Amino acid sequence: AMSGRSSRLPRLVTASNTQFIQGEGETTEEFQQRQQDWIQDFRSSVYRELQGIYSLIVKQAGEVKPNTEIITTGTTWTPPAGVYAVLVSRLQAGGGASGSMGSGSTNASGGGGSGECLRNRWLSCTPGVALTISIGAGGTAAAAGNNDGGNGGDTTISNGTTTLTAAGGGGGKKGNTHTGGKGGGVLGAAGATSAAAPGGTAASTSHLSPGAGGGYGSSAAATPGSAGGACDEMAGGAGAAGDGTRSGGGGGGASSFGPGANGSAPSGGDSVAGTSPAATSYGAGGGGASGGGTSRQGGAGAPGAIELVWWE
Repeated sequence: AMSGRSSRLPRLVTASNTQFIQGEGETTEEFQQRQQDWIQDFRSSVYRELQGIYSLIVKQAGEVKPNTEIITTGTTWTPPAGVYAVLVSRLQAGGGASGSMGSGSTNASGGGGSGECLRNRWLSCTPGVALTISIGAGGTAAAAGNNDGGNGGDTTISNGTTTLTAAGGGGGKKGNTHTGGKGGGVLGAAGATSAAAPGGTAASTSHLSPGAGGGYGSSAAATPGSAGGACDEMAGGAGAAGDGTRSGGGGGGASSFGPGANGSAPSGGDSVAGTSPAATSYGAGGGGASGGGTSRQGGAGAPGAIELVWWE
């Protein structure tokens, strides 16, 4: 069996003859991402092979079990004895905040875009030598008075040689612009530019979930704001309906961890509590502010997170 494995390894490791040709209709960003996905698949196949060999050896002394941890604050993580590679199951960046609105019944703001999420990435490590982790902050809610929402922060993990980075989501636009924030990453989806369509949803791969776009804040009191974009099986936040006099905010983009925040609906002559919904799912976008008689603060984006899996 070992001779069969050895005969395969040189072809697995030698990749210098591989050529990439940009496909017809494929953008430069999509072409570059396809190259990165191939490289990651190549690395993952090597790590899986090594992890399988290690597991078979260790099983002679006892059972090997997977361990999972979700990390939500910047820290260091030290691999335990016998762990030479860790699976970064989800590397989620922070979500963007929504915009705020100034005075005016139809000045609803756009929802924030969600952060990019890198998925199923193997990272080599050394037992007892710490990995460095930085968690992207959620975008800061725009202050009342017709301002754009803050962008989400990047989330990273590094072994000192290789650093994996997920890009934060874009902030939603202010009330007199209405558009949703862009999803995080080079391939992040665009924010909605019309109440007739939700924020964009970018196609996910086994190694990447690009950020989803924020929904559009309605510019007409009789027209609801649009929903945020979806991510994987998670739905974007719902756009809010107007009340016939004031307009509704756009929904936040969903992340790989959960839905975006709903847009703010006008209530009792003003928006709910005078603020807009903040995102609660790691990396999701904040909900847009509704139109009303007074200025209104935007909704904050949610911070990112990292999910790690290792075997011992």
